[in-house]
Amino acid sequence: MSDYERIYNKECETVQGELFDFDHVAISHDKSELILPEGKLKRIHINQHVIRANSKNEERKPPITVKTSDANHKGWSVDIHGVSQVVYRPDKPLNCGAKVWMETTAAITLSLIPE
Repeated sequence: MSDYERIYNKECETVQGELFDFDHVAISHDKSELILPEGKLKRIHINQHVIRANSKNEERKPPITVKTSDANHKGWSVDIHGVSQVVYRPDKPLNCGAKVWMETTAAITLSLIPE
């Protein structure tokens, strides 16, 4: 078990399978989940444009975006392992245009494949 797995196990109490650590972001051995550790601010929002596009054609793209200061991660569902809050800021949206999103510094698990 790596140091990262021990830390993550301590924080979230559940990690199954082998994890690969890339700059403090772990991906499950079957590449179905991305795990972002506790600490860094994460903003989670639903991209309504992707939802509309998905309803108009057969191609399905993930509608959930998790934004950090380093990267944007797209997925199908998010589990938040701690405290979070919903933010509504119509006068100061995110750079992508989102006016409503969730924020957390807790660890999260992002599903990379549709259920």
